Amino acid sequence: MSGGPSLRGNTADFSLDALLRLLGDTGKTGELSLRTTASEGALGLADGRVVTAVYADEQPIPALAAILALESAEFEFTPWDDAPPANLEGDLDTLRAKANEYSGWLASVREVIPSDRTSFRLSERAAEHGAVTFTADRWRVVLAVNGERDVTALAAHLGLDRDEALTTLASLVCDGVLQTIEPPPVVATPDPPAP
Repeated sequence: MSGGPSLRGNTADFSLDALLRLLGDTGKTGELSLRTTASEGALGLADGRVVTAVYADEQPIPALAAILALESAEFEFTPWDDAPPANLEGDLDTLRAKANEYSGWLASVREVIPSDRTSFRLSERAAEHGAVTFTADRWRVVLAVNGERDVTALAAHLGLDRDEALTTLASLVCDGVLQTIEPPPVVATPDPPAP
């Protein structure tokens, strides 16, 4: 059961850090939803502690990292009588450290694999890099690369989550085994003419 919204605003005027501190200090339980023009996410709080992060199809820590990175987001806190189901453990500083670590990892991967729409092919320069170690997991990924599958398709084909696929693909690109293929630009389709 929940009540009506008790707090609304924009993180450009009232930072997410200050908002979380306020909700923590006052021991609030409920949902903090955040929206930008491009995305939205939510944090669940129990007695002022962040216990849940939801953002697209992301796992909890990547979801938290994405939410913490939102700029100029409209926010709304709705109090709940019962705590939301938890998918995070630890205090806010510990969770923030994990989210920052994840964001750093993702930034380093994005230097090698710019987007999940990137596809791959075997590199002609593989022999120039000398000896390369292949585990069973790395072989599975190499064998699944066909020049057409992007990160998402490879992850689905291999039954891996996106981050596992990104980790292996990035290491294979860095070792010179694979080359990235830039995705074609997204072309907006024009609206059909009016009858």
